[in-house]
Amino acid sequence: HHAGAAGRWLSEQPPRTTDDQTFRLLGLRWADQSPELIRSGTDRLLAEQREDGSWAQQANMPGDAYATGQVLVVLHQVSGLAPTDPAYRRGLEYLLRKQEDDGSWFVKTRAVPSNPYFESGFPHAKSQFISYAASCWATQALILEPTRELAAQVETAIRDFARYTSFRVASVYGGVGYGRQNDELRAG
Repeated sequence: HHAGAAGRWLSEQPPRTTDDQTFRLLGLRWADQSPELIRSGTDRLLAEQREDGSWAQQANMPGDAYATGQVLVVLHQVSGLAPTDPAYRRGLEYLLRKQEDDGSWFVKTRAVPSNPYFESGFPHAKSQFISYAASCWATQALILEPTRELAAQVETAIRDFARYTSFRVASVYGGVGYGRQNDELRAG
């Protein structure tokens, strides 16, 4: 009952921002709402892709890695948008062009400072929190990559990003022997 009520509420709420649209689509899918409603939300997001392959957080803003990664991940999860789809490919190309040398993605903050600034250790100073979220969305979008060549490129990008964490990175794909990949997975 509660999921159905939440889904009905979401279906009646007009989304304004890209965040609104993506999280609404996730909620509609989780609440098992109308496929037509999900399709129209998907079509709306696809129509908002910029010429450079990006999406923007709001219509009056430039495209960025936060919105682009978020849209790609959500459209893949909710609507089955394949990483081989031309819109997905353009989004990936945008993300790869915008990735910083250190492996992260920079997105300028638009938040009004309400808390004292503190250094988290992630790059991009006062823009570190939106940039961290952007780097997470972009990394998720890249992980869905279907080709071995791009998987290797993504692995390099994630290794750069992961140097700020205790994460270990391993790429697993078909067409090669299992030995090295199994060893990397066992190593944790």
